[in-house]
Amino acid sequence: MPTRSRRFRSMLAALPLAAISCTAPSKSSSGDAAAEVRDAYERLLVAIREENAERFGALLTDDYTCGAVDGTMKSKSQRVHDLVTEDNEIQVLDVESFESRPVGDTRVAVARVHDVGVWQGAPYDRRLLVTTTFVRQGGKWLVAAAHMSTVAPPAAPTAAAVPARN
Repeated sequence: MPTRSRRFRSMLAALPLAAISCTAPSKSSSGDAAAEVRDAYERLLVAIREENAERFGALLTDDYTCGAVDGTMKSKSQRVHDLVTEDNEIQVLDVESFESRPVGDTRVAVARVHDVGVWQGAPYDRRLLVTTTFVRQGGKWLVAAAHMSTVAPPAAPTAAAVPARN
């Protein structure tokens, strides 16, 4: 019986490895998920540019929350409402960089977005850093949470930082 017991223990020890190999995403599926999330983010920006509340809302989870640039927290209904009622003309809303990584069953993305437009009559041109959490629901990647902040423009060089010319 010791042989049988030893074989059983070996099988038990191998189970976690087998489970990991069966459930861990392959590089191709991880790459597919990254591409799908990037595509969902691009569609989100198009919906914002076009002020299409229906398409915008369809890309958000029902319990979506957003930390807005002005420091306020917004729910899905507030963001959808703001999209169509705010005095904002978006001229450019382009992704400059985008990286996502898996975290459990979700993907967390960090994007740098160039945002140009007119807000309540005043023109603006800014860079945003946006962290977005995507979850898979009903076979689609949806945005569960986002946080946006403005990226300060590079500071002008000071006299001490400029090399002297001979």
